[in-house]
Amino acid sequence: MKKQLIIIGITVLLITVGLSGCTNSDNGGENSEFIGTWKDYPGYSNSFTFLSDGTGLWAGDEMLWEIKDDKLEINTEASETNMTYIYTFSDNYQILTLTFVKVANVSLTLVKQ
Repeated sequence: MKKQLIIIGITVLLITVGLSGCTNSDNGGENSEFIGTWKDYPGYSNSFTFLSDGTGLWAGDEMLWEIKDDKLEINTEASETNMTYIYTFSDNYQILTLTFVKVANVSLTLVKQ
């Protein structure tokens, strides 16, 4: 009986250790590269803060954000509809380029702070 308890204990321990890496805590896990404060470039006149709970600040206004269908959707009180952007990261996730979906060739470059 003692050997069975030891084997069961070791099995449970191995399963626990094996599954411990399977958690996603930052807004779905895969979106952690957005988390933090970003400033627009050039000029650095506005800052944008993405929080892990899907909220943040967009040029001083509160916002809700999420990744949906591989696009960034942002909703602020000032906008009546979601603003949808195609996003790309560069320079080891230090530069974020947002291209507005509804207007061709309109983009915003943000630098992580």
